[in-house]
Amino acid sequence: NSDADNDDIEFPADNIGRVWFSWEYQSSDERLTVDSIKIRNLPNRPGGGVRNPTVKVCVFPFERQTNQTVVRKKSNNPRYDESFHFQISQNEFKRSWLRLSIFDNEGRRQYPIGHVSCSLEDLDISGRKTLSKDVEQGLETSYQLGAITFALQYIPSDRITVTILSAKDLPSHEKTSHQLSKEHIETTANIVIEVMCRSSHSFKADRNIGQVIIGGKDVVRGQPLQHWQEIVNSPQQSVQKTYSLSPP
Repeated sequence: NSDADNDDIEFPADNIGRVWFSWEYQSSDERLTVDSIKIRNLPNRPGGGVRNPTVKVCVFPFERQTNQTVVRKKSNNPRYDESFHFQISQNEFKRSWLRLSIFDNEGRRQYPIGHVSCSLEDLDISGRKTLSKDVEQGLETSYQLGAITFALQYIPSDRITVTILSAKDLPSHEKTSHQLSKEHIETTANIVIEVMCRSSHSFKADRNIGQVIIGGKDVVRGQPLQHWQEIVNSPQQSVQKTYSLSPP
């Protein structure tokens, strides 16, 4: 972490932040610990002003839990003295990914800044290690969590219809409708579609494999927002798109 304290670091012109974090995997306990998270060089908000960043830490696809740091107010170079623990078997460890997603908090809303991620199989588990990675913009994932195709339809009576067409190449046609007030349709309204893996044991909870969030301009950006706006601007028309699943 000494590099994170070096004021002479020169960042590329297109850099939107660099993250340092430490990890240690204890094979005997099958426990992964992630801690000492530090970030440098986060950009100011588009309209000016310093960020209020927080970091969500998750291991997927086998770990359902997502941990979140405290919010560091008014800092583009935050530090988090927190430790997060994940129970992962040695077999699952080799097929899992670690992801740190950075969000900017403004009131009750969170806006994504970017993320860093790595395959746990590539990590050196011979002891406690530290890694630094540049932040990637957006929260789209290229990991093999699967994909889901669904269609949205906006009914002028303030109803959104979601038709699930396929998930991870398994054919399905599940349709559901949601009543939403007119005033929230274009701004704060949102729908979260989660893909679950049902447990074969009654005593074990179902596992969330991944999710897609779509909604108004105060909730999402990019394709999910464009998809939402298309159906709002074209009532009664069903609009179909495919999404890669994001970690829960």
